[in-house]
Amino acid sequence: MQMSDKEFLEQIEELKQSYAAHLPEKMQQLQSLEKSLDENLTNFEALKELYQLTHKLAGSSASFGFTELSERAYELEMFIKPLVKKSEALDKNSFEVYKTLLNSLKKSFSE
Repeated sequence: MQMSDKEFLEQIEELKQSYAAHLPEKMQQLQSLEKSLDENLTNFEALKELYQLTHKLAGSSASFGFTELSERAYELEMFIKPLVKKSEALDKNSFEVYKTLLNSLKKSFSE
C-alpha cells in the first residue's frame, strides 16, 4: 500500500512536532553542561558532552526545519571541535567566545 503525498506530509509534520516537543530537554542538557563549565573551565568531560550535543542538534534540527537552531549549534560545534580533538579544555580567552556562541544557541531555541 502506497502512502499519499498528504499522508506523507502529515507524518513529517507529526515527526517535526515530536522533535519540537523534546527541545526543552535538549535545552536542559545544554544548561546543565553550561553550569558545569561555568564552575570549572577545565571540565573536559562536560566540553566533550557539549560537543556531542551540539553535533546532534546541528544535524537533527536541520532535518526538521529548525534552520536557526541548526546554524547556531553548528557554530558552537565547530568552535569546540578543535579543542575536543586536541583534548584541550577551555581557557579564559576561549571561554568568552564559547559563552557568546552558547548564548546565541540558547536564544535560537525560542525562535
